[in-house]
Amino acid sequence: MSLPITGSFILYSEQGVDLQTLQGDLDLARGTYADIKQIRMAQARLYSEILETDQVIWCSRDQSEVVSLDSPKFLHVIEADCRDIVAVLDGFLWEHIIGNRRCVPPEEHERMRFSCCSSGGNRHGILKSLEDDYISKNLPADPWKSVVVSNIDHPMAQILLGWPLKYSMIKNVKKIIREQTHAGLQNGPRSRGPF
Repeated sequence: MSLPITGSFILYSEQGVDLQTLQGDLDLARGTYADIKQIRMAQARLYSEILETDQVIWCSRDQSEVVSLDSPKFLHVIEADCRDIVAVLDGFLWEHIIGNRRCVPPEEHERMRFSCCSSGGNRHGILKSLEDDYISKNLPADPWKSVVVSNIDHPMAQILLGWPLKYSMIKNVKKIIREQTHAGLQNGPRSRGPF
């Protein structure tokens, strides 16, 4: 994939294994979402029809977008080189593809919430109406046609790096345990990668 960027940048990825110790291929059967049929089917389509590989690490530029559902997990800090990028996904469209029908980018949702607070009446109803309006204006009829984007700064971008890493380097790995996830250490949209 050719992107209009050069050099390296920091990415975050949550995995079920410490990638620094992994030998060989990623085992998708052990992935975080392997037991969720809709996500598994969407990933299979993405990997076979668009990427032509399933050996990718799902990453985000924002650590708060990496959410641990299970424990233990490993949070990887990766100094990513653009030459390892297989694809960049529009996270808003991906969330809708996998069934999160109420997803709105966090920045937009924050504006909506602020707007509701400054108006009277049924705030929940107003917020739902604003969400519905945003989704109807921004969600294409076929999100698959535009799920791949070329800008890593795209709102909610999911950056997929090829595995094994060739030019990128794992700088740090932190084991995330259940107490940290329940304490609200991380919040935001979930990265729906294989691990």
